[in-house]
Amino acid sequence: MPLRRKEISANEKDFLKRVLGRDDLGFDFIKSILKDLKKAQARIITLHYGLINQRKYSFEEIASLLGISLNRVMKIESKALDQIRGSIFLKAKQ
Repeated sequence: MPLRRKEISANEKDFLKRVLGRDDLGFDFIKSILKDLKKAQARIITLHYGLINQRKYSFEEIASLLGISLNRVMKIESKALDQIRGSIFLKAKQ
């Protein structure tokens, strides 16, 4: 049974963080989510949640790597999570 929007929106950020932190999700699923993001969004999500090499970078480390402010990293991540939420909702409806 597909997820309903209200089931996702109750604790969306926590839900998304749990989904992205799971090791049992297939690479194709993660890849399909990341392809819809802007390059900076995908990079920040990939680094923060350890989606490539299992190393999870802090926001401070990501800001240093990308040469942008900590606040900017957090804003980009927040927008990316919003977009991912929409993607997961659409894929769940299919």
